[in-house]
This record gives sequence, structure tokens and C-alpha cells, in this order.
Amino acid sequence: MSEIEKDSALSENQTVNEVSTEKELTEQPLHEEHQEHVAEPAENFSNLSKEEMVKLVESFAVADITEVKSKVPALKEAFDALLETEKTAALSAHLEQGGAKEDFKFEYSKDDDRFQEALRKFNKRKAEYTAEQEKLREDNLKVKQDILTEMKNLIQNEDNMQRAFEQFHELQARWRSTGPVPQGKLQDLWLTYKLYTDKFYELLKINRELQELDYKRNLDAKITICEKAEELVNEPSLNTALQTLQFLQNKWRETGRVSHDKSSEIWERFKAAGDKVYERRREYYNQLKQRYAENLEAKNSLIGKLEELMKEAPVKANDWVERGKAIVELQNEWKKIGYADKKSNDEVWEKFRGICDKFFSGKNEFFTNLKREHADNLQAKNELCMQAEALAESSDWKKTTEELKRLQQEWKKTGSAGERHNQKVWERFRKACDAFFARKSEHYTSLESEYKENLERKNALIEKAEQFVAGDNGDETVEQLKELQREWSAIGMVPLEHKDTIYARFKAAIDKHFQALRQQNKERFTSHSRPAYRSGKPGNEKNDIKHRMNQLSSEINTWENNLGFFAKSKNADGVRKEFEEKINRAKEEIQRLKKQLDTIALPAKEEKPEDKQ
Repeated sequence: MSEIEKDSALSENQTVNEVSTEKELTEQPLHEEHQEHVAEPAENFSNLSKEEMVKLVESFAVADITEVKSKVPALKEAFDALLETEKTAALSAHLEQGGAKEDFKFEYSKDDDRFQEALRKFNKRKAEYTAEQEKLREDNLKVKQDILTEMKNLIQNEDNMQRAFEQFHELQARWRSTGPVPQGKLQDLWLTYKLYTDKFYELLKINRELQELDYKRNLDAKITICEKAEELVNEPSLNTALQTLQFLQNKWRETGRVSHDKSSEIWERFKAAGDKVYERRREYYNQLKQRYAENLEAKNSLIGKLEELMKEAPVKANDWVERGKAIVELQNEWKKIGYADKKSNDEVWEKFRGICDKFFSGKNEFFTNLKREHADNLQAKNELCMQAEALAESSDWKKTTEELKRLQQEWKKTGSAGERHNQKVWERFRKACDAFFARKSEHYTSLESEYKENLERKNALIEKAEQFVAGDNGDETVEQLKELQREWSAIGMVPLEHKDTIYARFKAAIDKHFQALRQQNKERFTSHSRPAYRSGKPGNEKNDIKHRMNQLSSEINTWENNLGFFAKSKNADGVRKEFEEKINRAKEEIQRLKKQLDTIALPAKEEKPEDKQ
């Protein structure tokens, strides 16, 4: 009897027990056994500059696809967020400059083009890699299907158990060396492989030596798998550790059975190594969850600050500008904070962006309206300038001064025309006003010179009156004194500070001579202002008085006209007061002259005592 035949003669109970033990171990489930890939959480690239992002994606475009494929989506998301921020800032600047939103067109930079080109290159390589992997899996599927067919034929047709044993282990080795297959085919393929393996061991019923040898070889293989799994605790990349563990799990399933007394022990060792990897993953996800929560809290805090800023809408342009700077600072802080969980991250971002968009929309509307208001004010100010320029050469001092003062009040009521135009249009308006008031000042300066000349002439006339010597002929004397009075009236105004003094001197000198005449002939002279009117030439006297009254009326009109040109200031008030006193005295003189006319018209017996001087 051959060795194989002897082995086949083992007791039925022994064979059943061994097969049952192997079946129990091969069917024992592994953690995550159907998980082909567990991606690490995306890295946070939001703190990188655009240039750093471009260089990084260009390096990813030529790197090993398996090492960087989980990083590229996070890098793209960070780049898109940075690009969206630039677009928002560019749109805000466009709107602040008065541009319309529908006319806005964002200009992409060379870095933007470089990033997109590198991304396209990576996606092309990734697609090629994915296609290659899919083809390789399909090829592996066909290889494994062929191996299963050979296993089936071996089980059904091979009579030489020794040769069948060697061939079967050769097929198992080929099976283990064949790479992964499409995920959807994995379960059915594995169940078929397990079925044929179980059938082979049931059919084989090999002797104990060969079985122990097979168990030992399987045990050595599983010890190697355990050692590799235990090394994963030192693997720095969690993603690599998870992928390697999945690969080792597949190897474990494909490795044959071990002896019953070693089965639980080796399984617990492999399971413990795998549990350490999954514990690392749980810890990482807990840390990531905590970091997400902290980031979410930080972002909600920024939203709170933003809402606090938006409680009261800005009123002035500077307020809008300062508020905008504060919001940009919050946006910069936002970019420095990492991601939260996707759902919460999207929600807080929409809320934050919504508040920012509302502010910048309001800011744009404010400055658009302000620009329109400045344009209206500029037009109004230009119209005031034209009116002032039209009056610059006027010589109607009183009326023009009042009109310019009215224009100045209108100017004060008119709002700003904007920093760009304010100073220029003001200088134009002031130039027109200054031109008129300079001419007016020159005019009144010339009057002052004339007043000084008049003062000298009146002082000379006073000396002449004081030195006057009356003759024997009373009528001639009266006529000479009247001539002095007419000369005095013909001389214009004098400086205000001298007016009362010289007038008092002149009046005293004239009154002195008239008093002497009255003493000489009381019947002939009734007052110093009416010498020999009845015996002389009353018609000429009346004409002289009327002439003097007309002169005074003309002077009153001139003085009243001049009053309108004095601004309301401390110095101008003094000059105004002097003119008002002149006007009052002139009016009093007119009233006195009117009474004198009445006296001339009365007969001598009806003279009023109060008219006598």
C-alpha cells in the first residue's frame, strides 16, 4: 500500500475533526476584511500661499499616484477657496471704483493657469493609473478563475494524491502571488476558492506527516504575516498601515490551515496586531473630530464678531472703509483656521460669506449713491461758480455784495463734491468772489484817500472861517458866510474819526459870525442859517437849501449802499456804526433844512422863536 493510500486509510473521525478545525479557522471573520482602502483625512493646505500650492501640485503631478492621490483633492479645495477669496476682493474693488457687477470679469494669473495645467496632468495620470489597475484586476480575475478551474479539475480527476497534493499547493502559491481583483468579484471568488480548498482537504485525507508538514508551513507563513502586521504599529502613515493591514488580511485568508492547538493562538496574535492599527485609526478620528470641533468653534466666534460689526450700519464714507478693513481682517483670520466636518463647514462658510456679501453689497450701494450725490453737488457748485464769475466785474457794490453773500450761503448748504473736485471747485468760486471784493476794496481804499484830501480841504476852510472878518455890509457878510457853508457842503466826506471834531469847529466858527450879525441887527437876522433872507434874495436862499438837501440825500443813498458791503465781523461792525451815525446826522440836517425852508416862506411876524439861532 502506498504512503498516500495509507494516509487515506486514517480513521473517519480523525479526518472529520481536522477538516472541521481548519474550516472553523478559515471562516473566522477579520476586522474590515472587505474594506479595500481607508483614506486618511484630508490634509489642511489652507495656510499655504498660492505660489506654494502651485509648486506642490506640480510636484504631485509627477509623483507616485498611490502616495499623493488622497492629497490632491484637499489641495484643490484650498486653492479654490483662495481663488474665490481673490474673486470676491476683485469684485469688491471693481464695485468700489464704480463698476457694475455685470461688467466684472476676473483676470486669472499665470499661477492659476499653472495650477490648472498641473491638475489636468495629475488627473490624466490618475485616470491612466486607474485604468491600468482596473485592467490588472480584470487580468488577475481571469488568472484566478483559471486557477479555480484547475483546482476543480484536480479535485475531480486526479487519482495520485501525492501529485495532487503538490499540484494543489502549487495552485495555492499561484493564487497567493496573483494580485487584487475587482471588488465586486472578490466575495464570490473567495467563496469558490474556499469551497475548493475545503473539498480538496476533505478529498485528500492525507497522512498525518504530510498534514503536519502543511500545517507547519502554513503556520510559518502566518507567523510572517503576524510579524509584518505587528510592524505596522511603527508605520508613520496611518493610511499606509491600513492598506498594508488589508493586504495582510487577504494573505491570511489565502494561507492554509494550521494545527488545532496553534490555530487560536496565531489568530489572536494576528488579530491583536490588527486591533492596534484600528485603535490608531480610532484615536486619529477622535483627534480629528476634536480639531474639527475646535475649528468650528473658532469659525462661529468669527461669525459672532462679524455680526457684532454689522449691528449698526455705517453712516459716513470713512466708517464704511474702516468697517471694510475690519471685515477683511476677519476674512484673513478665517483662512488661517482649518476645516470643520464637511456639513458644518459648509453651513458656517455660507453664513460667514453671506454676511460679508451683504456688507460689501451695501458698501457698493453707498459709494454708488455717494458718487451720484457728489456729481449732483459738483454740478450745483459749478453753477454757483458761473453766477459768481458773472458778478465779478460788477460795480453795483451793495446789490452785488448781497448777491454774493447769498451765493456763499447757498455754497455752504451744498454738500461735498468729493475729495477729487472739492478743492478745485472751491478755488474757482473763491477766485470769483475775491475778484469782486478786491475791486470793491480798491474802490473804498480810493474813497479813504479822497476822505483824507477832503479833511485837509475842510481844515483849510475851518481856518478860513475862523479868520473871517465881517465887513460893514451885512448882506455881503451873510453871502460870504453862506458861500463858506456851500463850500463845506460841496466837500465830500472825511475820515469818520475826524468828522464830529471838524464839524463842531466849523459850526462854531460860522455860528460865531452869525451871532455877531444877530447882535448887530436882530430884525434882519433871525438865525445863523438865515441871514437877510427877506431883505436879501430869499429865492436864492431857498435854492441853496434845496441844493444842500439834495446833496445830503445823495450822500445818504451812497452810505446806505456802502453799508451792504461790510461783512459781519468785529472790525467791520465799527465801520458800519460810523456810517450809520453819518446817515442819522445827515437825516437830522435834512429835517433842520426843511424847517429852515418853512421859516423862509413865512412872513417876518410869523417867525417861530425856536427857529432863531
